[in-house]
Amino acid sequence: QPFRRHFRCAPPVLSQCWRERVMASTLRCRGPEGRQRARSQIIVMGMSRSGSSLTTSIIAAMLRNGSRSDETAWRGLGRALPSDSANPGGYYEREDVVRLNYATISSVTGAGWTSFRPDHLLRPAALNASWRAPSGRAKFEASARAILGDMDHHAPWVLKDVRFARTLPVWRPLLRRPLCVIPYRHPGEVASSSRLRSVRLWEEYVMSALTAAREARCPTMLVSFRRWLAPVSASDQARELHSFLHCGEVSGLVSPLDAPKTEQRVPSPLCERRPFTCGEL
Repeated sequence: QPFRRHFRCAPPVLSQCWRERVMASTLRCRGPEGRQRARSQIIVMGMSRSGSSLTTSIIAAMLRNGSRSDETAWRGLGRALPSDSANPGGYYEREDVVRLNYATISSVTGAGWTSFRPDHLLRPAALNASWRAPSGRAKFEASARAILGDMDHHAPWVLKDVRFARTLPVWRPLLRRPLCVIPYRHPGEVASSSRLRSVRLWEEYVMSALTAAREARCPTMLVSFRRWLAPVSASDQARELHSFLHCGEVSGLVSPLDAPKTEQRVPSPLCERRPFTCGEL
């Protein structure tokens, strides 16, 4: 209910409400005379168990830029976060990015990634003014610059960690005209799929991601998990995602028709899960 009051939009129709607003404000292709320097940095964030790994794998396939490996587009030369039983297909995350985001949230808030202070939820940029130790920001910036420096050698690139929904404000000064992608999924399905079983955390992370992207002035696209599960809607969404990246001035894109088929990337247990309805929240 708080989510609906805040956004005036029920979760199952989030794509219909927000896609029109987000697309209208960000997908305005300009002619050559209006173009600035090409964008090469894409951030994927939101709530866990919402298809962020799947979405990142599809973006990486579009960023292959010739014959290079998909992997360099999302991890550069960094070590990949190992897969596990919760995500056997892999997380499509750099291990050092995840560790840095965990450490930053702990250093700034004194709590874990699932605990929000009210001021950080309503205004994520407050994180910038909340470092508990003076040396914390300097250590963060040194680590972040090393990561971004490596990724820039493999541009265009995509970095994914759901905790960017909280830490984007401290990364933003080091980024150059990034684009943001926020995968979303019905909160009941997320709670059912997650060990945390928390609809409240879904609400907090989705709100924080949307607010952080707006405060950072990042062109943003919302991507529906459910639309990946059917071939027709998956193809439509892949084309929309490609258009978003193209109109966002990302260079060297591979056509979604040339990328591996979306349905081959969706684990079968996710396809078989029964959808939730609003009445079950």
